[in-house]
Amino acid sequence: MLADDSALVDPRGKEHFLLLYKDESRRDQNVIKFINEGLKRNQLCIHATLDRNEKTLSKMASQILDYETNIKNGNLIIANIEHLYKSALREDWKSFDDFAMAISFDTQSRSDRYIRIVGGCAPFLFQNKYLKQSIVLEEWVQRKPFNGSMVCPLLSSLFEEDPFKNYQQVYLRCHDRVIIC
Repeated sequence: MLADDSALVDPRGKEHFLLLYKDESRRDQNVIKFINEGLKRNQLCIHATLDRNEKTLSKMASQILDYETNIKNGNLIIANIEHLYKSALREDWKSFDDFAMAISFDTQSRSDRYIRIVGGCAPFLFQNKYLKQSIVLEEWVQRKPFNGSMVCPLLSSLFEEDPFKNYQQVYLRCHDRVIIC
């Protein structure tokens, strides 16, 4: 189901979004909106990424509410998920179950136990042509293994190319809502 970017402000329950972006600026703007709204609500926000580009991280940090304070207080986690990516390549899904259990445990003492995750693993698998692993991982997220919502940013132009265009419908169905920006 298509949605506009306002859905990122107040997700309905445990929503799994596909954010199809045209350029990094639009991606970052929507990811920041999703994170900032969670931080305003005292929700745990996790940016799970393989992108360790200091320029990108610095730019995003300057736009995230009280970035340093939220990192220090554990409200915002910038998680390097290289180990999860390698697990997915091996089709070792237990690591993802462990991740979901750990973040759920981390919210037990919070007043708002809702978690917001920007997921980078499945989109990275997809764009690197590990299509099967990407789809299995997106289906895992659809099982809603944690109390919260996830946004999966993916460059929209990929669906214009082979082999990605052959997987477009399957990939779209792995998400509750699709936001095009």
